[in-house]
Amino acid sequence: MTRAEALARIRKCLALSASSNPHEAAIALKQAQSLMREHGVTSEDVALSDVAEDHRATGAGKVPPAYLIALMHLCADVMGARPILSPRRSRRGWTGGVTFIGVGPRAELAGYAFDVLARQLRAGRRDLLASKRVRRLKRSSRIRRADVYCTAWVEAAREHVVAIALPSEERALVARYCKALDVVEVTGRTRGVHAGDAWAALAGHLDGGAARLHHGLAGREPPRRIGHGA
Repeated sequence: MTRAEALARIRKCLALSASSNPHEAAIALKQAQSLMREHGVTSEDVALSDVAEDHRATGAGKVPPAYLIALMHLCADVMGARPILSPRRSRRGWTGGVTFIGVGPRAELAGYAFDVLARQLRAGRRDLLASKRVRRLKRSSRIRRADVYCTAWVEAAREHVVAIALPSEERALVARYCKALDVVEVTGRTRGVHAGDAWAALAGHLDGGAARLHHGLAGREPPRRIGHGA
C-alpha cells in the first residue's frame, strides 16, 4: 500500500469514526490509528491531505509579466485557492507555470479559470499587435502597448469578480501547506507607460470587462461567472 492509498484509507476510517453507532465508530477509529502508526502518518499529514495542487502552463518565462501574475491571483481569489509560481527547467530554458493550491476542488477550478481567461487575454493581445495602429511602431513600443492593454484587461476583469470568503480553517490549512513548500512570493516584470499608451489601456479595459467564464468541470461545482452580470 502506497502512502497516498494509506492516507485515503485513513481518511475513510476517520469519517466512519463519526458514526452514530458507538461500536462502528470505535472500530473505525482503531483502524485509522493502526494505519497511521504503520505508515508513519501524523494527524497533520491527514489534515494536509485535503489540500490539492493544480499546475498550469503560463506561456511565459521564469518570471512572468506583472499582468499575468495579477490574472493568477484573480483566478485564485474567485475560486478560493492560492497561486504560486512554478516554472520548470528544460534543455531549452525555463517554461513558465503556476500551481494553484486549495482545499478539495478549489485548485482545479482555479486552474480551469486561469486557462479560460488567459486564452481570452492572449487572443486580445494578438489582435492588438496585429492592428495597423501598433504594427507601424518599433518592437519595444509594440510590446509596451500590448502590456498596457493586458494590465488594463485584467484590472477590468477583476472589477466583476467577488472573491470567495474562505473559512478560517481552510485559509490556515493552505497557509500551512504553502509554508511546508517554502513558497517565495515573486513580483512580475513591468514596463514604463507613455502618454501615447492611453488608447491601449482603454481597449484593454473594454475587452477585460467583457471577459467570461461559462463552463464548469464535469462533476464539480461550476466556476463563478466573470463579467457583466456576474
